[in-house]
Amino acid sequence: MSGVETVVRHTLKLGLWLMVAAGAAGATFERKVERTCSAEPGARVAVEVSYGSIRVVAVSGAEVRVTLTQSADLANDAAAEREWKNVNLEIEPSGSGAVRIRANDRRSLRWSWEKWPPSTVALEVAVPPGAELDLLTRQGDVTVADGMNAVRVRDLSGAVFVGQVAGAVTIEAGQGDVTLTDCGGELRVVADSGSVLVGRARSSAELTLSAGNLEVQRANGRLRADVASGELKVGLANPLGGEVSLKGNGDVILALGPRTRATIDARTEPPGLIHVRDLVLTPRAGHTGEPSLEGDVNGGGPRVVARSKGGNIRLIGLPDDLAGK
Repeated sequence: MSGVETVVRHTLKLGLWLMVAAGAAGATFERKVERTCSAEPGARVAVEVSYGSIRVVAVSGAEVRVTLTQSADLANDAAAEREWKNVNLEIEPSGSGAVRIRANDRRSLRWSWEKWPPSTVALEVAVPPGAELDLLTRQGDVTVADGMNAVRVRDLSGAVFVGQVAGAVTIEAGQGDVTLTDCGGELRVVADSGSVLVGRARSSAELTLSAGNLEVQRANGRLRADVASGELKVGLANPLGGEVSLKGNGDVILALGPRTRATIDARTEPPGLIHVRDLVLTPRAGHTGEPSLEGDVNGGGPRVVARSKGGNIRLIGLPDDLAGK
């Protein structure tokens, strides 16, 4: 296909596959496959891998370059050749300047006493700056470096790390931690188990976690965060651009900058209590040390609702050097 180049690298001088470590029962074999496809800055890039990790970086240029590394513990060269045939790397334009990359295992998921899948797959993808990503893996870590315009990640099992993104981010995760440095557009995270950490949410955000701790260090826009089991911690920056709704079954910690304006409505169920520290809050109803408290911070502002089923709710004031701008 025009614009597609394939390079297979062999680092063993005389053999087909690289033997990394030898042993009486077999050895570790590894292969690398490189492919490229023309693409402009801001291109939409979709990556799909059955079982394996995905790492994406932004580099200058007008192409997408993908490197597949596949390794397996096998008996001999013949077994390695058979294993490599199960995973085929494909890269192709998919219309309107988009690029699709696939590295799927031909074998379906099955139960086995042995290691499954038999080989480990890792994809390294270099894209033009400002790319819009759609990433899917059923088992493996996902890492996205800074410089993307929009990111969508679907990962059933594995850690997810996303750097600074100018636009929208959507992350759907199963088992594994989720970390996002900075989101400039709408943010949506749905995770089953593991910790969720968001450095900065500049626009509206919707976060749902079934089991684990969730933290948003700085939120500027409308925010809805729901943790079924675990701690919920949120920092509200200045200015706060929308209503905030926080729900948890454990402790809820809400931190506000010294210039952040908000109207607080905090309620918990016994034995939980409301605690206020280093925050000037003009009460409307309830008091600190009780299960409910309503009041204004800096004269009032967007409504901030915090609910917990039995955990403590802590309202904390931040010093100048920690407040979001």
